[in-house]
Amino acid sequence: CIDSLSVHAPDPAMRRILVDWERDLVRMCDAAVVTAEVLGDGLRAIRPDLPIELIRNGVEAQAFIERAAKLPRPQDIPQAQSPTVGFVGALYEWIDWELIGRAADALPELQFVFVGPHNNASAVSDLSKRPNVRVLGPRPYDIIPAYVAAFDVCWVPFKVGEITAAANPVKIYEYLALARPVVTTTVADHDSFAGLVRVGRDHDQVIQQLRDAIASGQPDPAACEEFVRQNSWDVRATQFQQIVKTLRHAH
Repeated sequence: CIDSLSVHAPDPAMRRILVDWERDLVRMCDAAVVTAEVLGDGLRAIRPDLPIELIRNGVEAQAFIERAAKLPRPQDIPQAQSPTVGFVGALYEWIDWELIGRAADALPELQFVFVGPHNNASAVSDLSKRPNVRVLGPRPYDIIPAYVAAFDVCWVPFKVGEITAAANPVKIYEYLALARPVVTTTVADHDSFAGLVRVGRDHDQVIQQLRDAIASGQPDPAACEEFVRQNSWDVRATQFQQIVKTLRHAH
């Protein structure tokens, strides 16, 4: 389990079908892996005896760093006349559009850049009227490291709710791979980011955290390097291998 079912089935009728499928799968399986504690709680409610392992997301840090170093600064990112707050990812129903608007209005000295697909033309149109907001649309994943490297602060402006309570965003690991300052709303298990991420529990706190992140600059590169080393996809693969070994011995 990597997300709330709401991510994959925003339509309530389809969600009910997926809930039934998930229950059938949980009853049949020998073990489960979840990327957030709350997802494990949901599975235990279905089947209390199910062995559940928490294996969070990760990052291929070296490849991300190498791409960022080789690529030029994207031409559609504002030049360094003012600090840039950036986001990469899907701008779908879990995005807090109100928060973004409030932050852009409260911090006119900052540029806000969004890279990724969206499905809310009205919200994007409203945001784009602001002189300090740019919604660029999707970009190929291979060049995303160049965008992250160009941001002075990276953030995750997710709407607090069922989806974000279960979200362990890969983008945070990627942000930290480049030792960027990170601000987020209360995503799942945010304490697991080793104190390298600033968390805002409401709009005012997020806006203040953005101010503080700009003022403080880059987090400790050595701490970021150690964090991504401990949370690489190679480490995750080893964790999965251990689960398979355990299941083989049990059978």
